[in-house]
Amino acid sequence: MKELLKDYTNVPVEVAAKLLNVSKPFIYAGLQQKTLPIGSAIQISNKKYTYHISPGLLLDYIEGTNSKYKELKEMLDKILERGDTKEKETNTVPLQEL
Repeated sequence: MKELLKDYTNVPVEVAAKLLNVSKPFIYAGLQQKTLPIGSAIQISNKKYTYHISPGLLLDYIEGTNSKYKELKEMLDKILERGDTKEKETNTVPLQEL
């Protein structure tokens, strides 16, 4: 996959659609609505957009290794881990004893 994408600085919509097994309108809509994290869509007039599809972001999306989401998940895991530790260390009194 990397070999296929390495020659692009901006992956054509047709290529991205084939790789993701979706239609071109799906790619256009996903980029316009910012729900497809593989690039961007910039509105240049009332009904006209220009698109950029990053080969790196597309590869991350295909492989499920989007680094932004991976970093966020790691941060959340650390926060939750610390929260669990604090709960274990805190002496709590059951309601019945109050």
